[in-house]
Formats: sequence, structure tokens, C-alpha cells
Amino acid sequence: ERIVNAASLSEKDCVDEVGPGLGVVTEKILKKGAEVIAIEIDKRLSSYLRKRFLTFKHFHLIEDDFFRLDKQKLLSYKGKKTMKFISNLPYRGAKKIVRKLSRMNTFISIVITLQKEVADVLLVEPGKSASSSLTYFVHYRFKPVKLFDIPLNFFYPVPTVNSSTIFLPTRRPQRKAFDEEFFFRTLDLLLKPKRKKLKNNIKSTFNISYNKIEELLEKCSIENNSRPTDLTIEEIINLSNLLKEQIL
Repeated sequence: ERIVNAASLSEKDCVDEVGPGLGVVTEKILKKGAEVIAIEIDKRLSSYLRKRFLTFKHFHLIEDDFFRLDKQKLLSYKGKKTMKFISNLPYRGAKKIVRKLSRMNTFISIVITLQKEVADVLLVEPGKSASSSLTYFVHYRFKPVKLFDIPLNFFYPVPTVNSSTIFLPTRRPQRKAFDEEFFFRTLDLLLKPKRKKLKNNIKSTFNISYNKIEELLEKCSIENNSRPTDLTIEEIINLSNLLKEQIL
């Protein structure tokens, strides 16, 4: 109930839910009057969900892998409604799903439950030692807020790790890189070896001379000996924009 209430749902909303399972959260969303697009890859669960929500005209099921889904297919259900996302993310694919959600620029807000360890990475400010490329992905598009932790015994079967529910409202105004796909690729390339010096990562990734790299860093007001996770999100955006111009 708290998860659904956090999304502030109404009949004006269209909610995507990945991995609805037996439909416990799905039912609560439907009772708020929101349109629901449930995405379930398991055939048996899909069959069960179709039967369970047969009488709900605002329930739609897509039996497919979320990672293969085209954005336009999701938008085809939207009409004039506001797109939101609610999901108890599977632990195994949570990071990959969060990356896709950050790239999509589709949802006005997201409420997700995931492994607490991963949630902590999303919540930390970019530029802190605990941050990773996933931190920057999320903070580029959203402003993460922790809602609550969930005890192990709230789940069945009982997991071996703790969970947290977080709220991701879209930033207003939105941050904007010149080329978002290039920005996200650059994030991954520069932050994966995050303990190395930033200039060395740029050198190995883009094959640019150290003199040119130092010039680019100076334009962005970034210290020459910085490591990738020393940077703020704004500095990464500015650097990405300059790198894009450099390699054209």
C-alpha cells in the first residue's frame, strides 16, 4: 500500500510495472483507477494475470522481455495520460533495468523496490567515493529520494538481502547533454575503471593526446589529476559535450 501511495496515482496516470508476479501490487494500482501495463516474461504468470484481471478494462499485459521492448510500444497505451513506473525489481536485473529507465526519458516518476545495497548507490550524490556510473545515470534524469526499508520477512520466499523502496521524480528543469546516447556511453566508459585517473580513462577511450585532454579538463574547470567519481554530474555533462565536439 505504501509503495502505491508514494506514486500519487489517479485515473490520469498510466503505470508500467515490470515483473508483476502474482499481481499483489498490480491490484492496488488498478484500484486507484490508473491504467496498468504489466510486463511479464513468464508464460505461466502471464496466464494467471490475464485471468485474475480479466474484468479490469484498464489492465494490459505484455508478455515479453522488458529489455527487448520498444519504447513506442509502451507509449501506444498512454493516450493523454501521464506515464509512471512502479516495480518490485528482480534483484538479478535491477541495475540493468534502472539504466534503461534512465535512458528512456519516458516516465514522470518512478517508485521501485530493490536490493538496499543497490538503492544506496542510487541515492549517493555523484562525486562521492561510493558513487558509480549507475549513480550518474540516475541523477542525470531523476532526483532520488529514499522512502523506506523493507524487512526480509515481508517477502516470500524470504530473500537473503535487505530491500529499500525509493522514489525517482524527474528533474525539473531537466539536465540536457547535447547527445544523450553519447553521454550515457561516455559515462560507462569513463567510470567503469573509476579508480584510475580521469585523463588516463579519456586517453584509452578516445585516443586523444594528453595535451588536448588537459585543455578539455581546464575548459570544464576539472582538476588535472581528478578521478572519474570526483566529478559532479554537471562536470560530466560539460566534459561529454566537449568530447563529442572533439571527435566529430
